[in-house]
Amino acid sequence: MSLLKTFNPTTGSLLAELEKTTSEQIDLIVKKSHQALPNWRRLSVRERGDCILKGYENILAHRAEMEKLIHEEMGKTLTEAEREVSYYCGNLQNLIEEV
Repeated sequence: MSLLKTFNPTTGSLLAELEKTTSEQIDLIVKKSHQALPNWRRLSVRERGDCILKGYENILAHRAEMEKLIHEEMGKTLTEAEREVSYYCGNLQNLIEEV
């Protein structure tokens, strides 16, 4: 098992060790994505919008955790991390409103 280590660029401390995705796993992910596409295509615009809304709500529920992770993993200030999440959430809101 090969591990990928991620470090806080500011402190140099180890944040996490993650198992690397193998090429076989990637092939399977791509295959499953292709298999799911016909079902996605059958969804109405409203149903697709509902999927985006669920993702948006999940991000909001974990917003503080995401901001902290961006801050620690990317070395950005907490304010920059908060702006990044806000920007992303704004884009999702726009997508949802267009549906």
